[in-house]
Amino acid sequence: MTCLPAWGAERADRLFELSADGLVFEDTTSAAPWTAPSLATVFSGLWPPQHGVGLFPEPVARLDTQIPSGMFEDVPVLAQALAKAGFKNTVISAHAMTDGKISPLGPGPWHLQYTQLSG
Repeated sequence: MTCLPAWGAERADRLFELSADGLVFEDTTSAAPWTAPSLATVFSGLWPPQHGVGLFPEPVARLDTQIPSGMFEDVPVLAQALAKAGFKNTVISAHAMTDGKISPLGPGPWHLQYTQLSG
C-alpha cells in the first residue's frame, strides 16, 4: 500500500477505497507536459504540433514575455461533432486558458462559464 501522508489519512483512505473498484494504468503517456496542449489533444485527437495549442516561437519559452499559440483554425474538435449531433457544449472552468485567447478547447460552439474559485 502506498502512503499519501500529505493528503491526510481520510483522503488517502478514500483514494484507496475508490481504487479497489477502479482501473490502474501502469504505463501512460501525456501529449505534453502542461495542461493546455494536453487538453487540446483530448478534444481534437491530434498531437500538439498538429493542433497548435501551446507552441512558442522559440525552442526555450520566455513565459514572462511570450504567449503560447492557440489552436489552428482548421482543426476539427469534439465540440463540433457533438453540436452537429444536437448536443449543447458547456465548459465551466476557472482556468485562464479557457478565456478564448489560447484556449485548448478549439472552435465551438461552446457555452463558456468562467468561474473564479476561492480558497
